[in-house]
Amino acid sequence: VDGAPGGPAPPSGVSLPAIGSMAAWMSLNIILQFYNKFLFSKQDFHFPVLIIICGFGATFVGSALSIYVLRLDTISMSAIQARSRLLLFLAIVHGVGTATENISILHISISLNQVIKATGPAFTLVLTKVFEKQTYSYALTSCTVLVVLGACLAVFKNPEFEIVGVICAAISTVMSATQSIMMGRLLADSELNSLSIAFATALPSIIALLPVFVAFEMKDFLAHSYAKGTSHIGLAILILSTIAFLYNLSHFWLIKYTSPHLSMMIGNIKVVIIVFLSMMIFHTPFLHINLAGMVLTVLAFIAYNYFKYSESKKRYIMLDIDPPGTPMLVASSPIEDVRVHQDDSGSDSGEEGNTRSPHPRRGSYATLSKAPGHKD
Repeated sequence: VDGAPGGPAPPSGVSLPAIGSMAAWMSLNIILQFYNKFLFSKQDFHFPVLIIICGFGATFVGSALSIYVLRLDTISMSAIQARSRLLLFLAIVHGVGTATENISILHISISLNQVIKATGPAFTLVLTKVFEKQTYSYALTSCTVLVVLGACLAVFKNPEFEIVGVICAAISTVMSATQSIMMGRLLADSELNSLSIAFATALPSIIALLPVFVAFEMKDFLAHSYAKGTSHIGLAILILSTIAFLYNLSHFWLIKYTSPHLSMMIGNIKVVIIVFLSMMIFHTPFLHINLAGMVLTVLAFIAYNYFKYSESKKRYIMLDIDPPGTPMLVASSPIEDVRVHQDDSGSDSGEEGNTRSPHPRRGSYATLSKAPGHKD
């Protein structure tokens, strides 16, 4: 957990890389959603898995060039080998998640897709309870129930409802929740970075999706007129693949340069923007109960992240650590400078020159080493 003793320290504020990653992730995500929908609905190009495979291909080539030619970052093969199983699992989850989301957009509207995707907190709650034994407050649980209820109202007798699209959107949501948990574990390794993870997972994602493309899309694609020399579709796929590579990197950078809580708050804004733009651009038909469900889902989703962020600030206060977005003591190493000293007798056991505060839940002391030149 961010801010916990022995774990990564909370961010000291919003930096230029954080602002850049936020803007890039949100804008690229919106562009991908609408560009894909444009190809499906206006260009009659119904090959969503092929588009995702091309995107992972661009990610592999782009990350390889960035690492080995441009030297933008380093890669640790020993760290990749040590985490090979988790990286392989992440590659499969990422591939299935992006492919099913694209298939969903082919069959249902973007706004309905985003409402279903907004139920992500429900799946995250269940997964972290099962695998990480986390507990959640009444407020978070209530918001999660409202999100699910709103999503059910949004699809109830919806004119845009298609069972394939809804199921694919639900699968994509589960995969996204699983991916977030695994990404958090991988990025906690100091020897792994965004480019190395993208490079290591791109080819396995392609291999995982190739059988799906061969089974469901290849025959129609080869028979399609676009496969016989039409250049503008090839250019469109090339542009989409490049955007997908940049989007994947921006997603990793967003997690790296911000806190998980802040990234979820940004996700709230993205959902609202996409739902609104989709309804305005594509004039998607909805019943009144569907619109009410969408509003309930988005508001409950925002409330969920607000309460989650508020609870994280309380944890920082309990540990005498400044929450994200406020100045804090400069730490040379999160692991070295945030320590807990168990004190069964209740006497002080801190080192000279350190600031200490009691940890109310464990009867221990969280110690923050002061930065050079710091004055009380």
